Amino acid sequence: AGRAERAQQVAPALAVGAAPRPSSSAKSGWWPLSAMLSHGAGLALWTALSLLQTGLGEPVRCNFTLTESKVFSRSASLQWRTLGSPCNFSLIYSSDTSGVAWCHPTRIDNTTYGCYPKDLQAGTTYNFRIVSLDGEERTVVLQTDPLPPAKFEVSEEKTTSTSLHVRWTPSSGKVTWYEMQLFDNNQKIQETQIQESASWNEHTFFNLTAGNKYNIAITAVSGEKRSPTIYTNGSTVPSPVKNINISAKTDSLLISWSHGSGNVERYQLMLMDKDNLVHNSVIDKYATSCSFHGLTPGHLYNLTIVTEAAGLRNYRWKLARTAPMEVSNLKVTNNGTLTSLKVKWQRPSGNVESYNITLFHQGTIKESRTLAPQVTETQFKDLTPGRLYQVTISCVSGELSAAKMAVGRTVPDKVGNLEVNSNGSIRSLVVSWSPPAGDWEQYRIVLFNDSVVLLNITVGKEETLYTIDDLELIPGRQYEVEVTVESGNLKNSKRSRGRTVPLAVLQLRVKHANETSLGIMWQTPVAEWEKYIISLADRDLLFIHKSLPKDAKEFTFTNLVPGRKYVATVTSISGDLKNSSSTKGRTVPAQVTSLYVANQGTTSSLFTNWTHALGGIEFYQVLLIHENVVIKNESVSSETSRYSFHSLKSGSLYSVVVTTVSGGISSRQVVVEGRTGKKSTWKLQSIF
Repeated sequence: AGRAERAQQVAPALAVGAAPRPSSSAKSGWWPLSAMLSHGAGLALWTALSLLQTGLGEPVRCNFTLTESKVFSRSASLQWRTLGSPCNFSLIYSSDTSGVAWCHPTRIDNTTYGCYPKDLQAGTTYNFRIVSLDGEERTVVLQTDPLPPAKFEVSEEKTTSTSLHVRWTPSSGKVTWYEMQLFDNNQKIQETQIQESASWNEHTFFNLTAGNKYNIAITAVSGEKRSPTIYTNGSTVPSPVKNINISAKTDSLLISWSHGSGNVERYQLMLMDKDNLVHNSVIDKYATSCSFHGLTPGHLYNLTIVTEAAGLRNYRWKLARTAPMEVSNLKVTNNGTLTSLKVKWQRPSGNVESYNITLFHQGTIKESRTLAPQVTETQFKDLTPGRLYQVTISCVSGELSAAKMAVGRTVPDKVGNLEVNSNGSIRSLVVSWSPPAGDWEQYRIVLFNDSVVLLNITVGKEETLYTIDDLELIPGRQYEVEVTVESGNLKNSKRSRGRTVPLAVLQLRVKHANETSLGIMWQTPVAEWEKYIISLADRDLLFIHKSLPKDAKEFTFTNLVPGRKYVATVTSISGDLKNSSSTKGRTVPAQVTSLYVANQGTTSSLFTNWTHALGGIEFYQVLLIHENVVIKNESVSSETSRYSFHSLKSGSLYSVVVTTVSGGISSRQVVVEGRTGKKSTWKLQSIF
């Protein structure tokens, strides 16, 4: 009757498209027909038919006990045992992500049955219902084991010196999260949980040691179950070196660096010249420097320092240039010019991109120019005479240069307005000049007597005048003076001639004089002269001027005026200089003429008159002599030409003497006699 009732329940369900819904009781709920057809239609149909086939008999209770329930990642194993007669069973299972599925049990022995569902989802919780034909059922909830990711790897392209990037494909089935662990030498140093994602999953570990090898473990977790742990390993990229320093020489490079953080196994240094490997050195991890030799001066190389650790490499590169060589045979010459310098050099070996040439004076840049590498000379113009310049030429190659310095001096200028004068001195010379243009250090003054050097002395640059004395120069001699402007080892000279004043003649005096001539004589001095000029002046009027040879020692002036005072001058001539000596002299005055004495009929008087003498007269001296006794001595004016004597003895004979006097010089006397008396005739007697 029970089976008939159950069959009656199943048959209408098949008719209306419904099936019993699994639950803890066989009598509760229905399954949609579509679900039965797609997932468990066979089971439902078999159950319904079984119920109908049992007919009308009294049901036998199928009591059973679950003896085994095992699950794996993709399958399950369930076994049960009946306590009585054999029964027919069905196994229905489902999860929250999949529909109903049916497993046809197999009979293991008389009392044992088993069912082994496959193609399950890993990590998924399933409801397994074991249903007997009499309505007995057991429900078992089991979760399949989660699977680890099918692919788990380190993403090298995203790995850095301090981080590791791992990625994996999502595990098949259901995963709640992934547990990841990072190991360094079997010591766990980081652990994290990553929520499950439908696509690629990834994670990055930070704060790691550069150049270190790590092991990474991943475990899929679903509910309370964990998948087997799988492992991969990876290494952080080694840190590149730091603080690369390049010390360049002309044919070598000294490379130094600082270690980066983390681990290093070795370094590899490669020096490239464009695409050509010039040097390749592998050195141990403790090294911090390396040298390359035999390089080309001034050449640009590419330096790469590779850090190797844990099978990975990192590098840092830098351009490295050897120092260029200095120019050779650098010369700075003036070519005898006052305002220009020529610079010449020879190109050095190696590479040179340009030359930087700078002209300095006392640290101040005067001119700078850049020249092409094929140029080997240049010239600086418009410079200052006598100035010392520094020329620096730098061979430039990239950012490096090699400088060489040389000095050169322009020729100093000559002094201007050089003069040598005696300034009226017979024993000294005064040298004067105006300063030259430009720079100089001192003057050198050299005095020449013909080719003999009498003086060689330097004077300060501030001087413009120098007096040459204390050398016992010879009066009247011509000397040559050279004034040299000195600047460093260069000089420029200018010469001029000068002459001391000649000495005047010595002991110039009047040798003789008469009424119309005047003779002079002198002694020659210790000096030099070329000739004499003699002159005679009368009352500041020069009326005789004559040249005499240098060996003359006397001269007579003639055709002079009697009684006249003259100034005779002898001038020593040496070049354009002269010196004079003068003496005064007077010609003898002329005597009077036509002297006449008469008593004019008196007995006590005499009267005299005369004709004036020629030439110069200061006065006349008139003497009256009686019996050789001068009884009268009178001086009368030069304007007077007569004189009278009184109180004389009558009838006595007297002599009258008239003398012309000029400058203390008397002429020859003129004498006449006369006698007093009453009546007498006088006539000229004689002239002494």
